[in-house]
Amino acid sequence: GGPSKCAPNECLSQYDYCGTNSSYCGEGCKGGPCTGSTTTIPPPSKCAPNECLSQYGYCGVSPAHCGKGCKGGPCTDSKTTVPPASKCAPNECLSQYGYCGVSSAHCGKGCKGGPCLSDSSNTAAPPTPATSGTVSTVFDENVFKCIFSELDSATLTKRFNGLKTAASKMKWTPADDKHEIAAFLAHVSHETDGLKTYIEYCKSQGTCNNYQNSPWCSAQAKSGKQYFGRGWLQLSYPCNYEACGKAIGLDLLSDPDLVNGSDEVAAQTGIWFWQSNELGPLAAADKFGETTNKLNVYECTGHPGHHMQAKRISTYKTVRKCYGLPESTGNLEC
Repeated sequence: GGPSKCAPNECLSQYDYCGTNSSYCGEGCKGGPCTGSTTTIPPPSKCAPNECLSQYGYCGVSPAHCGKGCKGGPCTDSKTTVPPASKCAPNECLSQYGYCGVSSAHCGKGCKGGPCLSDSSNTAAPPTPATSGTVSTVFDENVFKCIFSELDSATLTKRFNGLKTAASKMKWTPADDKHEIAAFLAHVSHETDGLKTYIEYCKSQGTCNNYQNSPWCSAQAKSGKQYFGRGWLQLSYPCNYEACGKAIGLDLLSDPDLVNGSDEVAAQTGIWFWQSNELGPLAAADKFGETTNKLNVYECTGHPGHHMQAKRISTYKTVRKCYGLPESTGNLEC
């Protein structure tokens, strides 16, 4: 992973570095709380029913998303306002957290407007609830075996159970159409050599100390600790270890090996990066190339690692087949 892995309050500069000052958030800013006029923040309805829209326009469940400045969802900041029901489409419900949608989470308990399922005074026909990702449909062990076929049975089961537990803790439910989970697991396979390792292969290349400095935030490397890639999406740099650790309740900055010491934590760090950088909507829209750009811009066109992108794309095609999905019609390259 590289410097494009920003914390929820950071901007991704035109040069793919993370930070909070005008050099990062001004002209050319590619993501986060950009101050450029071309930057747009997604409405709260883009977030899942259980997620908050942070003051910087990110969806998530951490204190950074739901605390001070939170703009929608189950915010813990008392100053938060939610949109009126009129903001929703005619067939949508306004959930108790201020989101528009048609699922039971929107139209069920606490529904504030629209064709609420629990509102007997509403004569409009209720929408058909849309199911969110579940263990039985999205996290399928047989599909997992297809994707990570080189793992032995015991390791595969451990990895799969780690994913399910991590997803539950992170409240991550990829859509049932399986496009998001396919993209996620393709990137995971590429980053971890098919889940054979949770640690970057940096020793043989002598590059393990290349990730000690992250000038885009105040986090400093701890003495004797290294911040090379670890976990399902290769968490790298002190800034990302600190931000991810705060989100999942572990001091990863002080003990980065916690990431590779547990299947659950390794998966949580990958899900954290995926959620914090809003990769889900891109994957759902069949924009695999754009997800690669956020994960590792080093592989994109014009960068030294461009030749590595072909292997990542090949893995994605294989994962889609494992899920029974048709060939992607989107842009696979970045």
